[in-house]
Amino acid sequence: MSVGCGGSAARRRRSRRSCAGTCGSGSARGGHSGVRASRQWSTSTSSQPPVAGRRAATSSRIPASGALPFADGSLLVVARGEAMARAGEDAPGTMAALIGINRYGSWTLMGQEQQNLTQANDLSTLQFLPRLDSETAVPVNRNLIVHFDQQTTNFYRQLGVRGWRMDLNPYIESPCTLANGGINVTAKIGSHLTRYWLQQQTGSSMLQRATGEASLEIRPVFERISTGRQWRSTIEPVLRYDYIDAPSNQSNLPNFDSSLAQLTMGNLLMGNRFSGYDRIQRANRVTLLLQSRLFTHQGQDHHVQQVMSVAIGSSYDMLLTTVDPAVQALPIHHLSNLLGQLSITPIPGINLHSYAQYNTQDKYWATSNIGLGLSSPRGDNLDIDYLFTDQRYATNVRQFVTSTKVILGQRWSLKGYVLYDALQKLVQQENIGLIYQHPCWSLEIDTFRYNRPAGTTSGKDYGFHFLLGFKGMG
Repeated sequence: MSVGCGGSAARRRRSRRSCAGTCGSGSARGGHSGVRASRQWSTSTSSQPPVAGRRAATSSRIPASGALPFADGSLLVVARGEAMARAGEDAPGTMAALIGINRYGSWTLMGQEQQNLTQANDLSTLQFLPRLDSETAVPVNRNLIVHFDQQTTNFYRQLGVRGWRMDLNPYIESPCTLANGGINVTAKIGSHLTRYWLQQQTGSSMLQRATGEASLEIRPVFERISTGRQWRSTIEPVLRYDYIDAPSNQSNLPNFDSSLAQLTMGNLLMGNRFSGYDRIQRANRVTLLLQSRLFTHQGQDHHVQQVMSVAIGSSYDMLLTTVDPAVQALPIHHLSNLLGQLSITPIPGINLHSYAQYNTQDKYWATSNIGLGLSSPRGDNLDIDYLFTDQRYATNVRQFVTSTKVILGQRWSLKGYVLYDALQKLVQQENIGLIYQHPCWSLEIDTFRYNRPAGTTSGKDYGFHFLLGFKGMG
């Protein structure tokens, strides 16, 4: 069981002040901004460690499918709970969640009140009151797993379309291994069934959509071990095919939470690259990803260290279509950008990393970043990154990002974060926080300032969070 209460505070431009909170993973947040104060009390309870986020699929399906023991799957669940706590720092708001996990899956019942500090008020800001997520995976045998996921949400706001959305996602997964485990093959087939019950909607208040989806992924692993068994190198190609039969025009459906993110290594192997469930891509796509990693193990007293990893990938979609031009521009090329990623750790504590996308059709670098990470055995770390995006691909970006954590003692540490915009020549975001870690509980106090010229004025948003976490309560 985990229990918490709290809030965060931020100053809204035009001198409107507010107090809000986020609670999850046995944590509590609180704050006060002086003009208008409020207090939120919330409880997160589960028989197992909590899960968090848009979906807990990764955490629940792994133990359910037998890929990990339940205890290890629970550790992944805890990590998602911590991600929920970190997400609460990004935007003021209030969140309460009731979460559970069992051998077949997980469920999350949550409510979230959001604030948009770039607006004069929150009359048109969507609130999730409530949202129920559940994921179920039942293994029939070692080569067949039956899944049934669903998400039901009440989207509420005083101005604009509001109402309920229910999305059902049944699908069958068939994993198998060939060549004594050297080749992993996974096939999936399923559907998304979505229905709306709307208010303040022009036209029909009951809308629905159905899709048919299938994918096939092949992952062979080739490895070589040196004669002295101190070095191990792998080559891991991934070939994936996605077919999604979705309505060609979804602009008649409301868009509560869907957006199309930039293509990254994280979503390259995903079928539907929209967030949320209001929009689902049509796809007839082939994706190829080539990965290679180098490991070293120097002596019995040393852990295995990854010295280098490199990945390159791209996808080819035979469809040039968009389901909603307001959310996704009509694609120009069948072939996506070429993605590349490199990470080098020459010695423990030093990491060099870079990521880039190259537009092979129009011959320009779409986006890239390069960074340096430093860490010490006791837990100190410093990360410095430079981010670049060409305006032909997305919003023009030239940013330096620095984050650090300094261990002050056995239980005390200091953290900081700075984002500098080289185009606008100003610091867009600053955070500094103090952390106290006890074996049974932790306390974190964090102050922030956002300097965003866009919005209601050119002023700054600033405020603070506090996080009180409890461990081992049930």
